[in-house]
Amino acid sequence: MTRAASPERDADLSRVASIAIETISGTQWPARLAEALRDLDATWQESAEVCADVAWRARAAGNSVLVLLAPEDVTGPGRGPVIWRTYRHLYLSALRYDFRCRSIESLVNQVLLPELNADPYSWALYAFSRLGQSRSDGLAVMERVLDMASDHPKTLHVLLHGV
Repeated sequence: MTRAASPERDADLSRVASIAIETISGTQWPARLAEALRDLDATWQESAEVCADVAWRARAAGNSVLVLLAPEDVTGPGRGPVIWRTYRHLYLSALRYDFRCRSIESLVNQVLLPELNADPYSWALYAFSRLGQSRSDGLAVMERVLDMASDHPKTLHVLLHGV
């Protein structure tokens, strides 16, 4: 699903990200962020935009999502598709920032294929993991992501980082 950008929508997403960043020193920020994105019915693009930035800020603040969530939060459907996707975006992004390519690969391989096919950002993170390990199939995954995600900036940034 793609939603047309609007100033109101951008303001809502900025507010959600700001609240997460303001509470980043606590233990509940991932859950609060996931619930807020669920309440907005965020698209995969919107989730990627917010989660990539918030995951970086949490890492820099010394409260990485990798400490607060478990791998099962990424691989299992949990409390609904938007929350699951948010946790996946946060966790896989944090792994990317630590260059933990094998962990990304392992987790993505456990996610159901229909869920991944609806989420090019997670596929981009998988491509990053393959490229980061100098695996030749990483280029094919990257091409697939480019076809799926068009010119989504955060997705392109992940692919560029992998190359």
